[in-house]
Amino acid sequence: MLMRVFIVTLLLALFAGSSFAGELSAGCVKTVQGEAFVKRSDTVLLLETGMKLLPEDLLVTGQDASLGIVLRDNTIFSMG
Repeated sequence: MLMRVFIVTLLLALFAGSSFAGELSAGCVKTVQGEAFVKRSDTVLLLETGMKLLPEDLLVTGQDASLGIVLRDNTIFSMG
């Protein structure tokens, strides 16, 4: 699971530096099944469909959960 968290954090960071200057969102949540969370600064939030993701967000899925995100360049990423 630690590897999943690292990979998603790395992907969000990579796409944060793309040509969308001035835009804070790195992408958004397309699908969530089961328990999935975002660690943002000192806060942990339950992920919901449509939620915007920031470059520094750390995404975590529960053991039987899955998550689909769309990065701002329309790259589709799934985990879980």
